[in-house]
Amino acid sequence: MAVALVERHALEGDPTTWNRMMYGLKLIADAAGQRGAGVLVAVVQQQGLGDLPPDRVQAVAHNLSLDRRLILALPILPPTGALPDDPAIRHVRDGALARLGKLVLELCTAYYTRLARHVTEKAAARRNALGGPLPPELAARTAFKLAVYAEFRQDWATAVAHYREAYAAILALQVGTPPRPQRWTEVCAVAELVHLKLIMLAVHQGRLEDAVAQVRAHLAYFGKPPGMLAPASQASHLGYLVRQHQVAAQEVGTHVDALPPYVPTPAGGGGTTTGGGPAGAGFTGSSTVSGLNVNANVSLPGTATPAGLQQPQLTGGGGGAVAGATGTTTAGLTGQTGTGALPPPASSSSLKDCSRAHLLMAAARLAVARRQAADTMRASRAGGGAAGGAGGGPMLDTAPVRRGQYIGQLVLRNEAAQGGYSPLSDHDYLLFLESEESRLVTPALVIDVMSSALLLLKDSTGKSGPGSADRLRSQLGGMMATEHIQANNLSAARKLLLQVCHQYRREGWLLPLLQALVSLREVAQRLRLPAEHLCYSLEIAALATQLQPLPPSAQQPPLAAAAVMTPPRPRTQHPIALLTGAAPTRDAGVGGAAAAALASCSNRIVDTTAAVAACRSAVQTLVTGISEIKQGIMKASASGVATAQSSPEAATPAGGPSPETSASQLQLPAGGLAQGQTPAVSTGLPRHFHYTVEHLDLRKAQQRAREAGDTRPVAEIMHKHTQHDYGWCRCVALAAGFTYGRPDMDTADFYLALYNQLPLPLPLKGVVLHFADDQGDMWVQALPGVLPPDEQPAPPLPQHIGSALDSATHSFHHLHLNSHLRPHSARLQDSKEAGERPAEDGVPVGDRLPGQVHQADGPPSTSSPSPHLPPHRWTHFSVRLAPRCLGSLRAERAILLLSDHATVVFKLASFPPANAAAPQPGVLTGPLLVPPGSAGGGASVDHAAAPFRSIRVTAPAGGVAAGPGAGGAVSGGPAVSPGQLSLTVAHLGPLPRLTYGLPAGLALLGEHAPLLAVLTVPPGGRQLSGASMEFVIGRTTGGLQPGDIVLVVDDTEGTKGLMALNNERYRIPLPPVEPGTSHTVRLWARSAAAGTAAVAAVLLCPAQVTATATLTFDEPFEFKCKMASEVGVHTLSLPRLSARELGVTALTIGQPVMVTAMIRALQPATLEVAGAQVMLEPGAAIKLVADPNQQLSAQGPGTCSRLARGDVLTLLLPICPTELLDHGRSMGRLNLRWRRPAGQALRPAMPQLHQQHQQQQQAAGQGKGEGAAVGEVEGGADPLAEPCPDPWVTTVLELPRITVAESLLTARTLGPSQVTAGIPFTYSLQLQNFGSTPLELMISLMDAPGFSCANERSPSLAVPPRERSSVAWSLTATAPGHTMLPSVRLLAPRHNCALTTQNQHVYVQPL
Repeated sequence: MAVALVERHALEGDPTTWNRMMYGLKLIADAAGQRGAGVLVAVVQQQGLGDLPPDRVQAVAHNLSLDRRLILALPILPPTGALPDDPAIRHVRDGALARLGKLVLELCTAYYTRLARHVTEKAAARRNALGGPLPPELAARTAFKLAVYAEFRQDWATAVAHYREAYAAILALQVGTPPRPQRWTEVCAVAELVHLKLIMLAVHQGRLEDAVAQVRAHLAYFGKPPGMLAPASQASHLGYLVRQHQVAAQEVGTHVDALPPYVPTPAGGGGTTTGGGPAGAGFTGSSTVSGLNVNANVSLPGTATPAGLQQPQLTGGGGGAVAGATGTTTAGLTGQTGTGALPPPASSSSLKDCSRAHLLMAAARLAVARRQAADTMRASRAGGGAAGGAGGGPMLDTAPVRRGQYIGQLVLRNEAAQGGYSPLSDHDYLLFLESEESRLVTPALVIDVMSSALLLLKDSTGKSGPGSADRLRSQLGGMMATEHIQANNLSAARKLLLQVCHQYRREGWLLPLLQALVSLREVAQRLRLPAEHLCYSLEIAALATQLQPLPPSAQQPPLAAAAVMTPPRPRTQHPIALLTGAAPTRDAGVGGAAAAALASCSNRIVDTTAAVAACRSAVQTLVTGISEIKQGIMKASASGVATAQSSPEAATPAGGPSPETSASQLQLPAGGLAQGQTPAVSTGLPRHFHYTVEHLDLRKAQQRAREAGDTRPVAEIMHKHTQHDYGWCRCVALAAGFTYGRPDMDTADFYLALYNQLPLPLPLKGVVLHFADDQGDMWVQALPGVLPPDEQPAPPLPQHIGSALDSATHSFHHLHLNSHLRPHSARLQDSKEAGERPAEDGVPVGDRLPGQVHQADGPPSTSSPSPHLPPHRWTHFSVRLAPRCLGSLRAERAILLLSDHATVVFKLASFPPANAAAPQPGVLTGPLLVPPGSAGGGASVDHAAAPFRSIRVTAPAGGVAAGPGAGGAVSGGPAVSPGQLSLTVAHLGPLPRLTYGLPAGLALLGEHAPLLAVLTVPPGGRQLSGASMEFVIGRTTGGLQPGDIVLVVDDTEGTKGLMALNNERYRIPLPPVEPGTSHTVRLWARSAAAGTAAVAAVLLCPAQVTATATLTFDEPFEFKCKMASEVGVHTLSLPRLSARELGVTALTIGQPVMVTAMIRALQPATLEVAGAQVMLEPGAAIKLVADPNQQLSAQGPGTCSRLARGDVLTLLLPICPTELLDHGRSMGRLNLRWRRPAGQALRPAMPQLHQQHQQQQQAAGQGKGEGAAVGEVEGGADPLAEPCPDPWVTTVLELPRITVAESLLTARTLGPSQVTAGIPFTYSLQLQNFGSTPLELMISLMDAPGFSCANERSPSLAVPPRERSSVAWSLTATAPGHTMLPSVRLLAPRHNCALTTQNQHVYVQPL
């Protein structure tokens, strides 16, 4: 459908414009008609112009023979003056375009529906003519057309169904057995196109499971051709598989990687994916790509199977998943004919085999296999054979070959043929394929495939864990390095292999690391890098012997061969599967089988005997400094490898190289001679081998580079680092740390443990440790063994020698280092001179203990310590330092002087802190390698023990080292802190003593309790200068908070006065204190609450010396308070609406109240009370009538009331409520001002240690005739005579809580105090109304025994407002004696309140 856009002014314009528009429309209509397409005219106009002119629309429809409905207005232009981005305008424009698109889609759908109906009818007619189903070729063509038409109609379900029919028909094609090369290539090409359509539509519809199932089925079918292909055709087909994996990774793998880690399995899913171990296998041992069993039908005739297609899937999930797909989907495809719909795709809970990383890795392996096949054909053609299976004819000129008109077809230019081209014969086609593969397939092509995979994996994070993508990149980098070696690009191969080895070392993948090291050693050998070649030989020997179940001497034949890179047997479990499988079982048989399998895998990579021989040669090179790099030491030469790959008879058996084949193929390594044989003397000048070992945290290194503005890639950062790390951490493990405690304040002990992981002893001339402090660098020599208790600090080496040890260009001969190094047996000689029994590493001869340096199968050595590191044993070195200054003392480097020509420098500060809870705490260089013979059984004693836990010291009985039978007890060695490489030197010399002088008496609440912080410097110490003292409030009890304590410190040196502190840390400077003298700091503590508090004084010199004083503050007084009103006066108040509060006294407004305050002294101390002051609350609603100070000054002005323990001071406080108070509130506080009498003030007591120090000073002064007093020594007055800052104390006492209510009425009962029995007397009740309304009362005289009433007992009375009233009764006593007058009850009904008076006592006389 062609859509012609015209403007409205052209439609409505003059005849010239009209004719020009119609001419253009007719051209478009003619071109569309020739292609069978329709035309639709859209008139572009401004919004709001309305419909198109009917006459012009009719004219256009008539001239173009169109339906008028195909000419429509398109209002997409904004009106004049309107903004283009107006939301209303944008809404109208989008609606118009949507209507246009809908119309075009309907027209296209109708058009393609007609075409599809025509194809369907034609196919049905052909099927009726044949009387059966269509041939597969015609069925595939018909289904593909119908799928394309459905895709144009956006009928995705129908398109997928027809594409599946086409794919099933393609798989049903007969290609022959073995298949014809051209026929098979055409089938693959067409199937690739349909396969791409299927996965793209499945991803577009969000059906990722269908896309994954299609990928699995496609790779499973075409990865296993139906029959044996010719070598040239097979190599070309490998290129086809490479392209399929790359396309699947781009189209499907990207979406698989975006899924969450766990995808649920739909109900009824048939396929089940088996997840493998972590991706990280060796880079040359590859897999059956995505589970394809390529070995069965992809191997080349007459050649060895490509190494990239031999071993099972290592990256996880592929084999099982494709097996399920092959058993279901593929079977369904091959069984379909014309109707051929695929069965439902098998759902899986794991899609790892279709992730981008795994598909790209499979493509890389297939590219390697294709290059190997091309190399085989080139080698066969060079040898005169017919590698391509073309009968040995000459190579075909590929210039006349062109692509045909059908997909996958090739034709040959032929002038005599019709059309100028003729089809290729099968023989010519195979020659063409062989020519193209030999010309195009090179290592550079494989590197391009791997580079694209690395580019896609660059930002991948991996779904199996944070490090899975790194491992895949490392594996791919190793494969690329192999191709670079094939292309003779050794520098690029070395750069890649260094990164791969770094990753494998960090992850602990030993077998892939061993394989990478073999390649890296070959690169170093060909590049003539003796330093790297030497270290790789050592590391290979350490790894190879570690993987053996028995020592090399017991398992391998005598030294007669070197290592050979042998391809593993097909269908053999990869060594990584043994490392990443289930958890190790305790069954000894299973463990032995696993160890044997590991040893077998290791033997396929390197010969252990040759590795040990190369290690011995490398050790000899370290001693002599003369290196001879020869070819063929660890593996076969390039020609040998090519021969082994091209000839299956020449391949080494899977069980490892036999002595005959190894001896016949390879040369003996230099220095690899049997024991007792004299090596040949090599000529040449010795060189120096200098290695610097440091730990690299790649992420931190990247972050530092970004912060510094360094835009170098990660590869360059890692490459720069690996120039200093050639794997020495695998050869020598290192543990270090300072001891937990210092022997004294002038020394510090440091221990270094070395674990030789090589199969041979490693020479060690000496160990030099590099320390750094605030004064600079310091180099000292460490000696083997445990530090004796009385050893003196080691003297530092000269500065010029120490600084030269870290450089790679120094010469030991010119610097005369040997004259400054002490021999290994220096401590042994010192112990002999002291008359002690010879011991080694602190263990007497005859005591064999764990961790002791001794031979593997013999008693401990009785000779002097050997200048070698024994294999698979911890060797301890120690040094005692004399710190030069205060601050941090750091262990920077450990320098191992292997010989006069070899140095290994470990940068201790670069390694991460060692975990003290690890199996080997303190090991900075990572986990140890398992010694030979320990894989199937238990590890050796030294390997299983911690590096410093294995040190033992025998405590001699009676001062002489004795054996086990002489009573010597084995005790623990030095307490080394694993991984502690930094020590803070806080003080040099003996620490000062800090003591507290506590108060001599009991401290009372509110008063200043004096304290003395006495600092004493020992006579043998150093001058204390620049020190300071800090005071801190510590733990409190009894409800006391740190904020309740106030410290007053005499800061004479700082503020020249007193400083008050409240819950703060305060630091005061101290004057210089000479040795043998003391300094006293005075301070006072005052508490606002009772309880116990700890006051800590911290001396910072800068070491921390702490002293703590515990103070208890007690209440000085006991306070009670009573309140009473006038006798006989009662008040009638309104009832309270709220609940009555506990501990609250209710008062009546206007009624005077007398408060009696009683204060009793509680503590055994005499106190002088000088004043009392009542502090009323602002809202207390009361008024104080009299000042309490008048009662205290009654004895005279300036006098104080003294209180001893148990004395009571009573104060009368008359008050009168003046305001209403509904809720309980405190009346206020009573402040008492008191002090201790003069001469009885609280003083501190001098500490006992300080008193002893004073006595010693006085005795020393008398002995010398110098009567120096203590005060003179301290440089000031007697601190005990100093008064406290303020002797007066104010104690705050809380007054009771009250409420004040309004009074309605006051009632007072009046009666005589003495009456006569039988004689009447008057008993009256006086009332006063304080309200503004009349008060109606019901009055009742209560019954009382012994009295009779002559008038009415319950009268009613109304009291006017603000008036007084009274009621009188005439009573007669009936019996003499003391009795109670009757009480009166008053009831105010309207106010719902009542009052009952109290009974009065009266004496009744007898008549």
